[in-house]
Amino acid sequence: IWTEGLFSLLFWSLGWLQEVSETRDCQVQQFLIDWTDRRILFHGSHRRCCDNVWNEFFEQPICLPQTASHEQMTVETLEACGENGQLQVVVRFGTPWFKKFGEFKGADEGGSHATGIKGGRLDERAAGEGRRVMRRWIKVRQPLLEKAQSWRDQTLQAFPNLRWLAVHIRRTDKLDQCRSNRWEQTELCSQTIAFCRALGCNAVF
Repeated sequence: IWTEGLFSLLFWSLGWLQEVSETRDCQVQQFLIDWTDRRILFHGSHRRCCDNVWNEFFEQPICLPQTASHEQMTVETLEACGENGQLQVVVRFGTPWFKKFGEFKGADEGGSHATGIKGGRLDERAAGEGRRVMRRWIKVRQPLLEKAQSWRDQTLQAFPNLRWLAVHIRRTDKLDQCRSNRWEQTELCSQTIAFCRALGCNAVF
């Protein structure tokens, strides 16, 4: 997990949140995602992130008590919560306790013999469930939203009437995981244009 990217870490967290909140007799009223481990890739980047990298990108899934903000949740504060019974630390990771949310649908073509990877096509039902879960748990931090809005205003304001499709062609490790990533550039362009038209978009970046 430590060498995985942001979205892989996010989907592991969503898998845990869904499992704990929906399939167990859970009395928990609040959750705290802890990405402070120094092995997480973001801690080694060129820019300084929050001590808890989750807080760099997202609000905590369910708000913490008003007496302590995200930045104020020190080790001492957490230890005090544990001593008075307000904190339950969960250190289990992955299967059999919980699965990665989505089970790699849309990220892996399926048919792999790798443990824990189901994969396959991302159908409308799975996409709808993904939207529901994201709306339930994920709230992007306001400074990041403002930065994205600023980029959009500066970059796309010259094209106010276009509907954009953002495309990220994954290579590196995904060349082995997904055969379609090995397509030549002409085929990738053809597929992108077809998908863009199917969504009613008229521009790509």
